[in-house]
Amino acid sequence: MTLSVPCGAAHHIGTLVVCEQAAASAPSAEPKPAAPCGRVVVPMDLRRWNTPGLWPMQPPPDSARRPVTTRAKLTATRRPVLVYSSATPQVKLATTGPSQVTVGEPAGYRFLVENPTKDVARGVLVTVALAPAVDVAEVEAAAGAVARELTVGGRRAVKWALEQLEPGASSEMTVTIRPISTDPVAMDVAWSVSAEPQPLKIDTLRPELELVFSGPDTVVAGDTPVFAIEVTNPGNAAARDVVVELATEAGKTKSVPVGRLAAGETRPFRVAVAKLPPGLTQLTATAWANGGLRREAVRAITVSRAQLAITAFGPPTRQTGGEAAYTVRVANHGGAVAEDVLATTLLPAGVVAHQLPEGATKLGGLVTHPLGQLLPGEAREFTVACTIESPGDHILQFTATDRRQNEAAARLATHSEAAANVQMTVDAGPAELSIGEELNYLITLRNHGS
Repeated sequence: MTLSVPCGAAHHIGTLVVCEQAAASAPSAEPKPAAPCGRVVVPMDLRRWNTPGLWPMQPPPDSARRPVTTRAKLTATRRPVLVYSSATPQVKLATTGPSQVTVGEPAGYRFLVENPTKDVARGVLVTVALAPAVDVAEVEAAAGAVARELTVGGRRAVKWALEQLEPGASSEMTVTIRPISTDPVAMDVAWSVSAEPQPLKIDTLRPELELVFSGPDTVVAGDTPVFAIEVTNPGNAAARDVVVELATEAGKTKSVPVGRLAAGETRPFRVAVAKLPPGLTQLTATAWANGGLRREAVRAITVSRAQLAITAFGPPTRQTGGEAAYTVRVANHGGAVAEDVLATTLLPAGVVAHQLPEGATKLGGLVTHPLGQLLPGEAREFTVACTIESPGDHILQFTATDRRQNEAAARLATHSEAAANVQMTVDAGPAELSIGEELNYLITLRNHGS
């Protein structure tokens, strides 16, 4: 009898049942009643490894049943993808031997393993489990290692292990048995092939954030500087729900939602910041994303400002009708340029400007004088000549402002009093008179003062 079956799965089992009655017809899977002749028929029943109740022995070691691994690349996606696929070589097992045995006489069975594929079969294991009514007389193998074991229930087992079987190669093992009783004799045959372990490489994708924060190091108070922020994802996965925020030391924040930032993508932003306080201040740019990603960049900003000062010089008193000259000095004591500086002089009623500095204009009692740009530490002077037309206290107001609403003011008072200016004229009459004739003089007094 010859049994030849290809092994398509990793594990297969064949059952060799020896009965005590000969049969001329096709062998049956069930043992038949004993016959006086004492000879036996050996039918073969092959079933898969997972057939319930078929395998009385311990299963093959885990090394023979472990999952096969191979290299594969995993791409991040929300949908499952195939990351591993493997197949084992097809191994054929053929068993030859007598279909009938006699109690007490040895009988040899030859197990031939063939690898008809083009792949190396590794970890080939053939296990032959015998009923207690059978004794193992001799085991010979052409290659590999052979071991005899006792299984649960007192059954004897022969295990034949081949480290590898090259493509197109074959090997054989001969097991000589001797029935020791008339009980039915059964041989359960199982074989397995282990695939060569290979690492399964699954790439781990990770988004990352990088933040570049640039802009001026010094700004002028009152300006609205613009800062550039670039957020980049140098990782190999998309960053989600990205938010960029710019915060001042005073706690004012401005947030810009970015959303999804693909791997390798860069998003530039320009953020304007108004009303920075004078002095040294700090701006903090922060980027957040899902997964706890966070990056922060800090810039120290010096905020300078122009500081205008104005002083006025003039006579504290003047007679009514007299002239008064007022000298005005405008200076910049700050650390920034004062641009578009404008000086104004507000004259009270009774004071009239009759001489203005070059470039100044007058509208009613308001004298306006543009000074242009004042560098830090620079000062300008000009003079306004006035006539005091009425007595009393006259308060003049002087102001200086620039484009950024920096301002300075000064006041100056001049007291004016009325003064008499009496002129006398004498009219003596005719130039010649006779002796004894009366002479009349006409004296006139005129007050030309206030």
